[in-house]
Amino acid sequence: AWLTPADMQGVTTKYIGHGKRDISTLGLQKSSAQLMPEGSVLFSSRAPIGYVAIAECEVSTNQGFKSVVPYFLECNQFIYYFLRYFAEQIEANARGTTFKEVSGAIVRNLPFPLPPVAEQKRIVAKVDSLMAICDKLEARLKTSSEVSSDLATAVTSIVK
Repeated sequence: AWLTPADMQGVTTKYIGHGKRDISTLGLQKSSAQLMPEGSVLFSSRAPIGYVAIAECEVSTNQGFKSVVPYFLECNQFIYYFLRYFAEQIEANARGTTFKEVSGAIVRNLPFPLPPVAEQKRIVAKVDSLMAICDKLEARLKTSSEVSSDLATAVTSIVK
């Protein structure tokens, strides 16, 4: 699988395994694409900046990523949430005229809090539970909006 930042647009889950295209072995060898192991945290660093996902399998990425291969794989979800949270601040440091890009030096020099693994897991579990509540609320709001729209349409047709 070959990923570009555009492939991450609209991804609503933590994990990604495929983009719109694949790359051949020869293409991988003759390009600047990078092969990332399963569990890597992928961070789009240009066009657009700030999409984050975890590779659910081995994937290749183009030059539009500054990704993290965790030394301890079990840290990847904590890194994922860290990068999601700081994406706007990272983008604020982007440079470029045609399109903005975040350099490897900017990402490499981010101050990164690294609590013990047990604490990382506790934080991830809490964030996951809060995100699940947010997803439920968003679904309810959508349903409520649809019902309101249907009701308004019905009232309008009766009043006419």
